[in-house]
Amino acid sequence: MYSTSQFAETKLVRAELQRVPTSQVHAKEMGTTLTVCGEYTTSWFKFWDLPFANILEDRCPKCVAALETRARLKKEL
Repeated sequence: MYSTSQFAETKLVRAELQRVPTSQVHAKEMGTTLTVCGEYTTSWFKFWDLPFANILEDRCPKCVAALETRARLKKEL
């Protein structure tokens, strides 16, 4: 599960230019056009190297809830 957001900027991080999200971050699975919460991401920035689990701030609450529900259902099986 990787991260995606509508807006991003390039910042100098540890002497390296990196693209970072500047709006709410959503969870997205590879091969889909929707976030876990159902938003279309066709024109959004994708952060392939930034797992959603590593995002600590400004996470989409609907994505978090959906992932928690998936994890709970998986445990019940």
